[in-house]
Amino acid sequence: MPFRVAFGVGVPAIALSGLLFLYRYGNPFVCAFHFFTGLYCPGCGSGRALTALLHGQFLAALHDNVLFVLALPLVAYFLLKQYIRLTFRRDVLPIFSTSWRMYKLVMWGILIFWILRNIPLFPFTLLAPLPG
Repeated sequence: MPFRVAFGVGVPAIALSGLLFLYRYGNPFVCAFHFFTGLYCPGCGSGRALTALLHGQFLAALHDNVLFVLALPLVAYFLLKQYIRLTFRRDVLPIFSTSWRMYKLVMWGILIFWILRNIPLFPFTLLAPLPG
């Protein structure tokens, strides 16, 4: 019982604190992969995209990392489902079924996105995050 109470209060408090920090100060982190290689990883621009979403700038968020913006609702739903299950010991939200085939398709999609966003030709340059 104490774990569930601490988890139930602590997780939203930490998440809200992180979102408020991003809203106020922006993303302070630098992608180590981009720093050392000069290439964009699939996650490059995700922090700026989340900051842009918090400020209501949907198009800027899409330009920073379209994959992150499209995946965010699914990931948020999954995390909310797990939070409810761990905190209240109830499984009230339906879950979409996944298979190995779907897992492979998602992994291939991420890999293709990673490759395409590093091709320095139009229209692939649209997949690279905004500088800054």
